[in-house]
Amino acid sequence: MGYYRMMITGIALAAVVCDLQAQEAVPRPFVFGHDKDVPLAASVIGASDFLFMDWDGDGDNDMMTTSGGSIKLIENIGSKKKPKFNNVFIHNQVVLKDARVGRFFSLIRHSGVKAQQGLPSFIAFERHGQVSDAGKKQLALHMFIPQGKTWKVMQAFDPEGKPIQDFLDCWVSPTIDVADLNGDGKEDLIVGSSHPRVAQPSLKFAAGYNNPQESWNPHASRLYVMYNRSVPDSLIFDHPLLIEADGAPVTAFGFPYPVAFDMDKDGLTDLVVGQHKPGLMYFRNAGTKTQPRFTYAGLLADGRKAPISSILAIHPRFADLDGDGRQELLASTYFGCVDNILRFTPKKGGWEEQGPLMMASDRNTPVMPQGIGTIAPIDWDGDGDTDMVVGSEPAAPKVIINKGSNAKPVWEVPAPLQFVDGSKLEYYSIDYGLGSVWGPMEWYMERVLPRLADWDGDGIRDMLTGSMGLRQLFLKGRMIKGELRFEKPVAFKVEGKPLAAGQRVQPAVLDLNADGHPDLIAMDDQNILRCWPGKGTDELGQPQVFLGYDGKPLQIKTRMLDIGHGRSSFTMTDWDLDGRTDLLVYHAFDRKRGGIYYYRASDKPMQFEKPVKLLKLLSFHNGGIALSDWDGDGYPDIFTGGDGGHLGKSAVPRGKLFLISGKELPVPPAVRKQINHSK
Repeated sequence: MGYYRMMITGIALAAVVCDLQAQEAVPRPFVFGHDKDVPLAASVIGASDFLFMDWDGDGDNDMMTTSGGSIKLIENIGSKKKPKFNNVFIHNQVVLKDARVGRFFSLIRHSGVKAQQGLPSFIAFERHGQVSDAGKKQLALHMFIPQGKTWKVMQAFDPEGKPIQDFLDCWVSPTIDVADLNGDGKEDLIVGSSHPRVAQPSLKFAAGYNNPQESWNPHASRLYVMYNRSVPDSLIFDHPLLIEADGAPVTAFGFPYPVAFDMDKDGLTDLVVGQHKPGLMYFRNAGTKTQPRFTYAGLLADGRKAPISSILAIHPRFADLDGDGRQELLASTYFGCVDNILRFTPKKGGWEEQGPLMMASDRNTPVMPQGIGTIAPIDWDGDGDTDMVVGSEPAAPKVIINKGSNAKPVWEVPAPLQFVDGSKLEYYSIDYGLGSVWGPMEWYMERVLPRLADWDGDGIRDMLTGSMGLRQLFLKGRMIKGELRFEKPVAFKVEGKPLAAGQRVQPAVLDLNADGHPDLIAMDDQNILRCWPGKGTDELGQPQVFLGYDGKPLQIKTRMLDIGHGRSSFTMTDWDLDGRTDLLVYHAFDRKRGGIYYYRASDKPMQFEKPVKLLKLLSFHNGGIALSDWDGDGYPDIFTGGDGGHLGKSAVPRGKLFLISGKELPVPPAVRKQINHSK
């Protein structure tokens, strides 16, 4: 065995590792175990953007997506009344591969270019690699015209004959849609761009909590129209003109998703604009077919005339999927973590949610919850087998019921957890203090990394979780009509002040000091592992510091208050049954040292020996770690999530859920009493 040692003054680092190089444990994905339809797992193929068109000419609308410099097809194989899409784990068809395709695109049918006439084509801006690239290069605009099995690519120019170069300052890539706004028969561009150099004048876009959040301007996004001046042999657009409504620029919180759509059916193009907070904005066109004039007309409403207010429905598109001649609203969440795409049908002037778009499944289709998966194994329905509560990003956790057995699991479609009033459990980081390290782009996002435990001693499970903010949260559980629901989150405090914790950290919860109250084990805002004594409320006692093998405070990470800070998961158990409580750590957001580590308790209180690496990194964004004896062989097994990390040489799609057999680990746990899960 080899040792890798790295020290900083006064701190014992997690990088001091005993790596046995015995990577024999094989992560096994949880699969549905049936052939019923399941929610479309868009993240498997990326799906930063999506639109609908009849690609294969069979009369229904298929789904096209952008992903990694490509455009992909998800074929609609359902009926007119019941749309259903191909299983993306089996059918992953790339129709166009070109690095000039950015994150967002639009279908264009009337460009004014002769080569495109009559051929539905795509138009897209190039992209920056990361937000920190804003201002480093111009983003060209191209149209992609199908030519049999190949594509003709045309670059767009301005009226002076120069390549379009107007979006140097944007987050990754401009959003885009098309509509004829001046009545000349050619489709103009409607472009949305965040402007990070305006939002954060320091230009320290990735400085995280080292960047004061008050220095971020969340309203720095703008919309533009670029009028089409194309001629038969050249794609030409005017310079961007700012779109205004009621005499002020149209802006969106954090990031804009504009879509052209005639909401009021008056023959004029209105605008529906998504943003990075709940609420789809409607701007009515009160002008003419040749001179648009927009006025704010409120938020899109649901079937009860209340605003559609979910972070899972902020990126809109419209399409007629059921063939009834009426356009439906399709909406997803933040382009960085798309999974389910929600479908809304028109009803009494509003939009009634119909649940997610569905895809075909088979017994081996992986279980895919929303966003990044973090598992809390639990017998939710009391039938003797293991179900899963799965945390996510955004904060919309689900429960997945096992209707089979642990020996032959059959998983239901993931169902939302609920607040005590019966509404879907969903909340936002910015409501509880500092938001995400990424600024307003993610302030209305949040991360749930659940631990279920009876924190307050009332016999009902509560939920404890980390946050995208510097905190830990407590959601009290209540039994309502025979089912477990939760109160709104509250932030843990110490002496009346909010606990300063590492971001995106899944805590361990157990009665470490044996006083009858569970305690909270997590990282503080300096990444040092601590135990806060619990009192059964949201008030915690003064923390105790865990020590590394050398007796110094155990700091799990060295990155401080930036985007890589925090992002770890913990669980504690007597792994080797020697009477002392050991520590398991999921070290995420680190491609070199990331993985699951075992810290054996030393013979000194609150101190551990050198860690042993049990498993390589599966989830770059922290898939969490939980223990339960799944197969009843007496060995605790590891439950964890995958979200775009790497399993061997293959990418692991976001939300994929894994089981790792405890007895296959390089240092397996001591065997416990066997449990029969075979029924």
